[in-house]
Amino acid sequence: TVMYHAGALPKKGKMPEDRAINGKVIRVDAWFSEDMGRVILVAILKSKDLQQIHKDFCNEGFTHGFSDYTPHITIGKFDKGFADAKTRGKELAGQMTDLVTSTNFKIAFDPVLLGDSLK
Repeated sequence: TVMYHAGALPKKGKMPEDRAINGKVIRVDAWFSEDMGRVILVAILKSKDLQQIHKDFCNEGFTHGFSDYTPHITIGKFDKGFADAKTRGKELAGQMTDLVTSTNFKIAFDPVLLGDSLK
């Protein structure tokens, strides 16, 4: 995820050029979203490339919906109604962290607008 922007898209906003982006998974976390009522399992990335793209979006008029930006890849989502979603999400995040942190990878940025919150 590069940007959580809500509302109308900026008129001058444009997608970045297609290019390879480097990053490394540093851990897997389970985030709990009170407003959405679900646990979101994410791979946290260390990536100067994604930080720069996020900064570029901000400079083009996009507004990030959170106070800070954490480069990540969403792995999965658990509904709040799922029994012990918070506990299970944290346990799964711990198990996956050991598995993924030893892996180096490259990300190919696909310049399209995606989102599960777009209406």
